Amino acid sequence: MNQIFLEKITKSKSPNKCCLHLSDGSKLTVFIDSLLKFGINRGSQIDDEIIAKLEYENKLKNINAYSYRIAAGFVRSKSQVIDKLRQKGYELPEITATVEKLEKLDLIDDHKFVLNFITMSMRKKWGIAKIKNELRKRGVKPEIFDEIIRKSVSEDNLIDNARQTALKKIRLIESKPKEKQRESLIRYLTNKGYDFDIIKKIINELL
Repeated sequence: MNQIFLEKITKSKSPNKCCLHLSDGSKLTVFIDSLLKFGINRGSQIDDEIIAKLEYENKLKNINAYSYRIAAGFVRSKSQVIDKLRQKGYELPEITATVEKLEKLDLIDDHKFVLNFITMSMRKKWGIAKIKNELRKRGVKPEIFDEIIRKSVSEDNLIDNARQTALKKIRLIESKPKEKQRESLIRYLTNKGYDFDIIKKIINELL
């Protein structure tokens, strides 16, 4: 079996990468610091083991770069980041290692995610049931969000949001009979995630 050597190293179009030209005519694009890590330079023998190591380093660095982008660009839950990485075709051991690194860098934090999500939900005038349901869809566990919601969302804010939401709806249905308005408003506030006690209070207050 012929031995393969590294004949030359040229620049790559991708930043932080270079192109390895091998004696068998093949090329391999790798990260520059991978050459330093494995002590590779012009004339080095390149066997299957070295190629496998270089390709694995490429994979790890690519998943790290991608995960940093999705974690830093938009606030996501841990589960959402994992789903994104799975969709990219990365394997579980790589995903686990990457997520752990993101957590250490404070780029993934479900507690912070829940707080941000609550702020957004209150602007949308959502009730507790809808907030919890949407958090479940995003893979956040109840043991994380229940306590945060309890401490962060006051009943007065919920009632005020429900009132504002109901007033807007009433303006759209005010031509209907009162009973139809009540039915429509109950359905609307229920879909918004408000509980029966708040809905009853708002209905009695406004209709």
